[in-house]
Amino acid sequence: MKQLISIVLFLLTLSSLSAQELKNMVCVVRQDFDVNKKIAFQKMATVLSGQGFFSASRDLESRIKNSFGSGFVYQSEKGKFYILTNKHVIGAVNSANLTFSKDSADIDYSNCEVIRKDDEIDLALIRLPEDAKFKESLTLDTKPIEEGMEVWTAGYPGFGNDPLWQLGKGIISNSNVKNEDFEETKKATIIQHTAQVDPGSSGGPLLVKSTSRNATVYKVVGINTWKAMRRENANFAISANDIQNFANKSLSDTSKKADDCSYKSDSLNKSVMDFLRYIHSQNHYISKYISEDLAVSFNEQTFKKTIKNASYSTRDKLRNGEGVEGLIFLTAERIASKYKKTKDLSLGRIVVSNDEKNADVIIIYKGKEEATTWFKDFNGWKLKSIDIFD
Repeated sequence: MKQLISIVLFLLTLSSLSAQELKNMVCVVRQDFDVNKKIAFQKMATVLSGQGFFSASRDLESRIKNSFGSGFVYQSEKGKFYILTNKHVIGAVNSANLTFSKDSADIDYSNCEVIRKDDEIDLALIRLPEDAKFKESLTLDTKPIEEGMEVWTAGYPGFGNDPLWQLGKGIISNSNVKNEDFEETKKATIIQHTAQVDPGSSGGPLLVKSTSRNATVYKVVGINTWKAMRRENANFAISANDIQNFANKSLSDTSKKADDCSYKSDSLNKSVMDFLRYIHSQNHYISKYISEDLAVSFNEQTFKKTIKNASYSTRDKLRNGEGVEGLIFLTAERIASKYKKTKDLSLGRIVVSNDEKNADVIIIYKGKEEATTWFKDFNGWKLKSIDIFD
């Protein structure tokens, strides 16, 4: 997304709840980084700073130090409880740490499984542990909204380095934003509003409020996701309809039988062939197959050399503070620099693990076999290792 847009948030609805009860349904979401990835991110950040890419360096450091966003409780039709948030809040990790503030006491849930992510509309679904005690949740309100309607934002934006509860108020200023800056989320309906959002609000609900039988009813109409720079009170949320569709699809997919959702080798075969065919694509097409684990596995010498030879578009990402995206683009360019002629590349053989989530893939370059490893995540097969680092 272009530099105009800098921050992200999320959506849901609520049954009859007071402001305090609303607070109980919103949480702080942190990425659950393993130690090795933290060390790798720090090394990458140090090199990027030394090469003059200070914004990208700060982006990587913020992710491992005290980066957080917001999320809210969602209940499925089967009665199970989950957390809805933004994908960019979760990043590439597969688990998250959640903190709720109830009756002035913090309640933490660690290592909660991320069961679904969607890169295109920036949403993620997290499974709450079985011992999490919730009697109700926020619910989605998919009815049409009108410009001028009063809305509220709820979440935990940062104050200093710590999350701080915030309930903001504003109006809907554009019920269906059409702008090229949102081309990456063109499949979603974007809502513009003036209620307060700040860094850390991403993943929190955008709400409407009414009174029924002397009870306050909050309903979620969107999930706060972006904030425009150099604009006053221009904040953006993904609509409840899009959230509902995402939640329904996510829970439907996870409830399928193993035979229906197993990771077939023919799907991997297609991904690998696609990767080999477009390895020299000018728009970094193969970046969608590159895992974060691979992108942070550079040694220092190779990393500096790759930065020196980086394309303008990759340098632009780094200058704009897109640290992880920049690393993935650098990795794509490093791969392309090694395998100079696509016609010399071919697929050798594939060996898929018993759980069908990991695979050893042999590729052939100029008649020589080379080993790679792949794994299956929420959005398809990803390249985990390949011998491209000197």
